[in-house]
Amino acid sequence: MAKPKPLPTRIRRLVAMCEAGQVVCHGMKHSEVGDEHHYWLEPSGKNVGEWTVKKAEKMGLLKPSGDSLFGAESQTYQLVSP
Repeated sequence: MAKPKPLPTRIRRLVAMCEAGQVVCHGMKHSEVGDEHHYWLEPSGKNVGEWTVKKAEKMGLLKPSGDSLFGAESQTYQLVSP
């Protein structure tokens, strides 16, 4: 039987930070070139890559809080309880 693949390091770090009380926040950076998704942790302010957040969401570890004022995008993400 094959062993399950370990979580990528970035995902493990993100989960550990969320377990320690950090919250993943989402915003948009606007520029002349185009809009860009921006993710960071609160209260530390540490940036988190889009790939890391989307991968953790796809793996079922994070879920959007559904707290957007406009549209379908969520402003925060939370850990999924096991």
